[in-house]
Amino acid sequence: MDKVKILLADDDEDVLGIYKFRLENDGFSVSTAPDGTTAIVEATRLDPDVLVLDYRMPPGEEGGLSALTQLRRQGFYKPIIMVTGSDDQRVAIQSFREGVKDNSFFDFLHKPVDLDVLVLKIKLAYLHANAAARGVRIVDEMVTLYTALSDLRKNSQINPGADSGLASRVDGILRRFATVVSKDEKGE
Repeated sequence: MDKVKILLADDDEDVLGIYKFRLENDGFSVSTAPDGTTAIVEATRLDPDVLVLDYRMPPGEEGGLSALTQLRRQGFYKPIIMVTGSDDQRVAIQSFREGVKDNSFFDFLHKPVDLDVLVLKIKLAYLHANAAARGVRIVDEMVTLYTALSDLRKNSQINPGADSGLASRVDGILRRFATVVSKDEKGE
């Protein structure tokens, strides 16, 4: 499996350096952006698995929120973790309103960030996003199975003795479904 790709966006170079050092030591592939505008460009270019945004960074007072809003408008629904030094609850409320779209993962951390908590939140965000992807594969297999069973049912109603290969098609689908479920349970 490839390394989990993280994009960190913060205007404080020291914070970026500390986060990057820790996350790379934990096995993540880390890229950085010094502001919201660069974060949008890099998120589009790199397609990170998880994005960590500082709320207060250029451009403007709410560069992280602006970047979050623009990314969601562009269809970027990867997990995002917003970080802020502000104690203002309105910051968290605004961020959640913009961040949680289409069942995408969103979380919020206050500075100073406990790096152990950041690592755990990133892992949780990544697992959440991948569980959703595995769920789509399972749903696709279930739809295919349902369609095949419907075809089999219709065929047997027209000619109860006819098989036309549908039974073997259903068996193949059931085997694929069992494989997908088995891989999902193993976390593959």
